[in-house]
Amino acid sequence: LLGAAEPTGRLPVSVPRSAAHLPVFYNGKDHGYRGYVDQPATARHAFGHGLSYTTVEYGAPRLTRPAATVAEFDEAGGAPPLVCSVQVRNTGGRPVRETVQLYVRRVLGGTSWPRVRELRGFRHTRLAPGETAEVSFTVDARTLASVSRSGEREVEAGEFAIEAGPSSARTRAARLTVHPCPAPQS
Repeated sequence: LLGAAEPTGRLPVSVPRSAAHLPVFYNGKDHGYRGYVDQPATARHAFGHGLSYTTVEYGAPRLTRPAATVAEFDEAGGAPPLVCSVQVRNTGGRPVRETVQLYVRRVLGGTSWPRVRELRGFRHTRLAPGETAEVSFTVDARTLASVSRSGEREVEAGEFAIEAGPSSARTRAARLTVHPCPAPQS
């Protein structure tokens, strides 16, 4: 409260705008409903929201490659892991311990009804005033898997938005296309 310590907490829920604005959650089904007559459909404070005594600027996330195959996400796939990197820069005058959050959103493909986005990782990084850091996340089967109609967690072919940012409402995305396994040659 006196400013001697930097706050680092992040909201584990979304805070609605009013009691009439329920339910509110960051990973709801993507049903296309986008608002109320008298107020926006967005939360007052989104999942992952947090404040600090300084400001942090996020660059666009970058993937090591924009496409992969489903087979690459098998344990025995043997392909080099995909990595999502994002630059963060402390633009304020105080040091900060920033929580960089990684979200995944399935844009196309898959057999189940997709969520708007899901938190799949986070990293803490300490930044001095003016300092820039590169924060990286491995994008593997656990990052991209969802529950299919068969009830199993699996990576399905489709297009994904790999998002990074300070909260679920303030992300930037990189696109990843996951192709189905090629048909066996006869």
